Amino acid sequence: MHTHVLEVGKRLGYFKEKAKGVCHGFSVRWLEACLAGEKDEEKFSARIEKVGKYYQLGEAFPEKITTLKKKIIASKKPPTEEDLNQEEQEIFDILAFYESLALYHQPANYPSLTEGLVQGEIEQISPIAASDSILKKGGLQQVYSQAVILSSTEMVKYFDEMAAFLDKNLNPEQTVGFMLENYNHAIALTYEQGKGWRFMDINQYPPQAVKNDTNLLTTHIRLAFNFSYHTPFNVKLFTTGDHANLAQFRGQFAAFKSAHNLSAELIQRTGADAIDLAYIAAQDGDTDTLLKLGEAGANFNKTYGKDKHNLAWIAAQNGHTEVLKILFNYQVDFLHKARDNDGMTPMHAAALNGKCEAIRILQQQGVPLNVKDKDGLTPAH
Repeated sequence: MHTHVLEVGKRLGYFKEKAKGVCHGFSVRWLEACLAGEKDEEKFSARIEKVGKYYQLGEAFPEKITTLKKKIIASKKPPTEEDLNQEEQEIFDILAFYESLALYHQPANYPSLTEGLVQGEIEQISPIAASDSILKKGGLQQVYSQAVILSSTEMVKYFDEMAAFLDKNLNPEQTVGFMLENYNHAIALTYEQGKGWRFMDINQYPPQAVKNDTNLLTTHIRLAFNFSYHTPFNVKLFTTGDHANLAQFRGQFAAFKSAHNLSAELIQRTGADAIDLAYIAAQDGDTDTLLKLGEAGANFNKTYGKDKHNLAWIAAQNGHTEVLKILFNYQVDFLHKARDNDGMTPMHAAALNGKCEAIRILQQQGVPLNVKDKDGLTPAH
């Protein structure tokens, strides 16, 4: 399914030819459908089946869209539902789906709409990208976020405890959604009291109801994140704006997060590609976890992956100013050792993503605005 969704998106011009994934945007759209209700979820499934059929059509599908555009231009008025046949209505539905998916997946490509938002800022993107059904329910609301790095046994325990906590704090038949992301992939879960867990990974599509089998859930999650003894990822819980007692619900999850304290042993753990808990925390702005890691003696000056990004670079890219302040207090290098393989600094990363407050913080810490990368380009380029 991943190939179908990505390739159709490329043919329609929503993704560049070199694009490799749509997992984040696809996961958010599935989550929306689940939170909106059973009918919306059925529509989502039917829509994805149509994407598969349009993939098989090759370039004939974009030609159908061109024909439809010519018809609308010739009519000289906005089309109503009565003006369109069933296939034409389906085409408009597919285009609307991709526009929303693209906004969630690559907000930086739409600066006039997203104003410096990055992929992880789902709640902030929701007002401009969410489906009508979700907007009528008050948009997506983030309740909880935490960076974790877990063994398979710990993961089973974590989701068992999460389920028990939700059973105490959710109304019957109320559904909440989860986004799980590591450094290069995203998946989604839902939980409903009485029905348990459902799992969705675009690479393991279609969604699967695992109910209360957290061993099976853990297997799917570890497969999604490339099976390593310890799996680092961020967990975000979402509901909608019409959730009863939303502020109280958030407060309850603050207690849940504080109850899952870090052990000193966690700072030594790494997952696939040597990604550790500090990376996930910096990526997602989890200051609580980062502070605890610092107190436990974690090394904040590491670089990660082939691009050699350090934590300051990662935080600046995502506009996490409080993370930058923490890293500065731990004397993390913001300039020389923070350069990646292209010579780009955290200042470049913040500028590329329109993170003005991060730029201000970096400047306060002595990072020059006119620093050049290997191609001689400054952040102002």
